[in-house]
Amino acid sequence: MENLLPYLLKSLLVSGIMMTYYYLSLRNRKINTFNRYYLLLTLVASLVLPLVTFSFNIPGDNHFALPSFTSIIHPEIINQPPVQGSTTNIVATICFSISFILLSILFSKIAWIYKMKKKHPIKQIGKVHFIESDLQQAPFSFFNNLFWRKNISLEDEDAKKIFRHEMAHICQHHSIDKVGAQIMVCLFWMNPFYWLLHRELNIVHEFLADEECIEQGDLSSFSSMLLRSYSAGNYFTPAHAFFQSPIKRRIMMITKTSGRNTFRKWMPLPLLTAILLMISCKVDKKEMSALKKNSQDHQEFRNVPDQKTEANLAPQTAQLTLKTVDGKSKVFELNIKENNATKTFMLQVDGENDETTPQ
Repeated sequence: MENLLPYLLKSLLVSGIMMTYYYLSLRNRKINTFNRYYLLLTLVASLVLPLVTFSFNIPGDNHFALPSFTSIIHPEIINQPPVQGSTTNIVATICFSISFILLSILFSKIAWIYKMKKKHPIKQIGKVHFIESDLQQAPFSFFNNLFWRKNISLEDEDAKKIFRHEMAHICQHHSIDKVGAQIMVCLFWMNPFYWLLHRELNIVHEFLADEECIEQGDLSSFSSMLLRSYSAGNYFTPAHAFFQSPIKRRIMMITKTSGRNTFRKWMPLPLLTAILLMISCKVDKKEMSALKKNSQDHQEFRNVPDQKTEANLAPQTAQLTLKTVDGKSKVFELNIKENNATKTFMLQVDGENDETTPQ
């Protein structure tokens, strides 16, 4: 749990910075394919970058603002007293329980889709399973499954646009993005930027599908298709649903023209680099403390005044003599004179093994 909290904080920081840039610079721009992959990159970066760490040393007495910031997201827990486990365990249990409930809801809806698939006849259209049903939610698609309502004729022009719209979702594999984003929202529900990311990703999917099914200048027919697909089975209030639902953004996006957005597309690269340096750089505090201590010791040593010693060292003399005893053994005689006194040491040499033996 001690390692999970810094990870969540760094993940929140990464997703917050990248989603802020999205809202300020990319949102509602007609660069839908780029926006799709940018949102997916935001999701991946917020999960991976907090796991990347590398340390560095600052030589000398340089002062740098980054260590003071990284100390917040790289807390030192080695020398800290252990945290009481009761409160931590309660918070962790609540978080995991909420994640489990959200995941259960998500997988129950997926199971409902496949349950409905088994109850209705299926027509094979290439790799797509075309399922005719009387479900009020239809038409909708999930992976390669296209659910269609029986009372909607495919001969109708609006119905053809709806069909091409759902086929665009299937061909561009939008369900993979959507399910992956929803799983991350369920696991990290405490991150508000994931909820925003999930909503924006769904809208970008609609923008991409709209581009595939709308002909140039066919705005009135497109509006009719949107109203038909969204109002089916629901009580529709135009003043509320039209101006506060994604329908308005989709109509505005279809009427926009593509502009030059080169700078907006390249800006995420230095942004990611700055985020990586911000959250992954860690100062080696042990090396820094040792460097600082050595510097202080050196400074103290330089500040010590010169002192003259009053002790007089008496001169010493030594004399080494080789003597022969009994014509066989050889003896080294060492005479050391110090303070008018003489000390004698005898070293006997074995003639066979050449080993010295002190006497």
